[in-house]
Amino acid sequence: MNARRYIEDAIESVIAQMIEDWARILVDDGSTDTSRALAMSYVASMPERMRLHEHSGRVNYGTDPSRNPGMSVGCGEYLTFLDTDDASGPERLARCADLLDTLPDG
Repeated sequence: MNARRYIEDAIESVIAQMIEDWARILVDDGSTDTSRALAMSYVASMPERMRLHEHSGRVNYGTDPSRNPGMSVGCGEYLTFLDTDDASGPERLARCADLLDTLPDG
């Protein structure tokens, strides 16, 4: 999906998180604008934290089918979604992790 006008804010909102233990899987859903190039520049600058996944043939599948490959390559204890046109406040991941840590297992 072409999202060049939003993607930088979304990525920067993850970088600005108070919690430091995060990883970002960027999924290119067949973009034809410059959003892929921008995503690749972030991946190149933070390869230990960010990865780019592309659909085979760079086809556009839509939101839900694009989340599946992102989930399959995720490597953390928790997983959250952030669409390209969204941004998170700096406390989002820390607050979510704190809440999830208080829940009983199961």
